[in-house]
Amino acid sequence: MNSEHFSKKMELMNTLPEGLVIGRAWLEKKGFSRPDIDYYLRAGYLQPVKRGLYRKPGAELKWQQIAYSLQEIGYHSHVGGKTALAEKGFAHYLELRSREIQIYSATKLPKWLERWREEHNSNFVFSLHCKKWLNKAPPELFTTIPFGSWDWPIKTAQPELAVVEWLSDAKTVSDLQAIDSVFEGLTTLSPNKLQKTLECCGTIQTKRLFGWFCDRHNHTWSKRINWESLDLGKGKRAFIKGGSLNKKWQITVPKEMEQNVNGDGFGPEQSLF
Repeated sequence: MNSEHFSKKMELMNTLPEGLVIGRAWLEKKGFSRPDIDYYLRAGYLQPVKRGLYRKPGAELKWQQIAYSLQEIGYHSHVGGKTALAEKGFAHYLELRSREIQIYSATKLPKWLERWREEHNSNFVFSLHCKKWLNKAPPELFTTIPFGSWDWPIKTAQPELAVVEWLSDAKTVSDLQAIDSVFEGLTTLSPNKLQKTLECCGTIQTKRLFGWFCDRHNHTWSKRINWESLDLGKGKRAFIKGGSLNKKWQITVPKEMEQNVNGDGFGPEQSLF
């Protein structure tokens, strides 16, 4: 290896952090030419991850490294839903050996993430969620979680947004039961952040289900949500087939979960519609 290539190799080693997945555009912005990149690939100093994406050779990638890499290569994505709640300490029981990492964005995310576990034999799987209404989410609904020795700031939903994101993906009774277990512990949420989350949420069903959960658990912050300012739509919503119609929120919910829902301030039989 001549001195020029050695110098370039050391520059790459010092510039590209361990575990960061990047593309050619990132490297070129850092001053590396296309011939440099091709040489690094041939010499094994760069390792292909997917077509057009590279990393330094090293240990198996962690999900946090990939989540941060998405931000670095230009995706407007964040860790959200139940993963964000678990990271903030609200859902310890969700820490499974084979973790499902929920990544959210207002735009489409790369499909190769969905095949990550099968192709890399990892102990986690990515679950991708495109929600156009996230375009309207204000900055205060997000935070960052530092990771690794570089303290990479991984963009993450605040708990107020995360629980609504998770609820927006609920499809079954078991989904609602899992959310219910976590919702019980959400005693310290910000009513202001919740109001902003519900205002930007574009799904009528999600907002009604969130109101129903508020009635189930009757947290102090739930009394400060201004439901009259929110678009809750018209008519009934059939969410759970064969479920029980909650008259206040005009949505079908699991019969076994409908018991003891009091709807503080409205009464169990009074509809908001």
